[in-house]
Amino acid sequence: MKNDKGDAMIRNRFLISILLVFVLLFYVFNDSYVALLLLILTISLFTFSCILVLFVRKKVQLTIENKRSIYNNQNGLFTLHVKNNSLFPVTKVKFGLRIHNVLTNEQYSDHFYTALNGKESKSIPIQLKSKYVGKIIFTVENRTVYDVFGIVGSSKQLMKQEELYVLPYLNDINILLDTWMTDFHEDFLQIEEKGFDHLDVIGLKEYEVGHNVKHIHWKLSSKLDHLLVKEMSNPKDSSYYILLETSVENMEAKEINEMIESTYSLSRALLEQNQAHYISWLDYDINDLKVEKIISLDQLNHLLRKMLVMTFKVKGETSIHAFSHHKDRLQLSHLIYITSLQRAESNLEHLHHIKWNIIHCSLGKTDDATTSA
Repeated sequence: MKNDKGDAMIRNRFLISILLVFVLLFYVFNDSYVALLLLILTISLFTFSCILVLFVRKKVQLTIENKRSIYNNQNGLFTLHVKNNSLFPVTKVKFGLRIHNVLTNEQYSDHFYTALNGKESKSIPIQLKSKYVGKIIFTVENRTVYDVFGIVGSSKQLMKQEELYVLPYLNDINILLDTWMTDFHEDFLQIEEKGFDHLDVIGLKEYEVGHNVKHIHWKLSSKLDHLLVKEMSNPKDSSYYILLETSVENMEAKEINEMIESTYSLSRALLEQNQAHYISWLDYDINDLKVEKIISLDQLNHLLRKMLVMTFKVKGETSIHAFSHHKDRLQLSHLIYITSLQRAESNLEHLHHIKWNIIHCSLGKTDDATTSA
């Protein structure tokens, strides 16, 4: 977006200054009408140019147009529509820009120059490509109109904004829910925390090879002289809970990008298997867990826009610590924990008092395991 007009303006100011000094010296040392007329003409031109700036500065209008969303590493396009409502030309006008990714907190400032004839409208395309997901706020902060000679300028604060959502790509994730639920059923009775038993005995059946010996009804079996096995109900709430860690070791845009992509892809994979689930993270604005139940793709896409403006902190309470004290922690069967490798081991220490199926998804490595935290 930057061009050579900024350097050219500096050169113009230097040359104009030399010209003024030359005309003034020519008048002082040359007692003639030609020198006087040249001096009057030069001063008149500069004066008219400065007055013209004051007149046309309010006649330049700006609007911004853009696509509402793109995928990361795709070209986004902002179109600046600039119009000169004056009959006089605007030889130089500068626009100051600022681009801010709210999610990664990256900021970039720039500027560009253009010129407009009288009553001319111009559309200026500005391409933007972001490697990382997030909500991009594109701001035209100010506008400066310069005179013909580039000596003086009149600035005005604009603060015109447009938003662009950079969406994550969908990663191919194969979730074997049946395997997860089998592991869950096998280990569920090992949970000894009071109030965490979601299984009911719904009947008795004869023992067969492959049945869990922990389900044998020993007292009744001893009376009937053959083994009977308790037929257990399914868990009342076999829920899946995706927990996104918002406390990071280092504020790196790449790490945040991968965590958002992983969360979105996992949620899509669960929806494809008709599995309702929850997505949660620690919201530092309200200092509490933000919990959203996802049962449709529309809900997920709506939540994605909130995820693209969430706050990550290098230091602060972790999402997993907040979750370990949350009321929902005893109502789930599977916790899918999205975190960085640096945070993973230390963060899981907060779960030492409960046994879950924890599907731990770390950047660069994915482990599916039943974990006693």
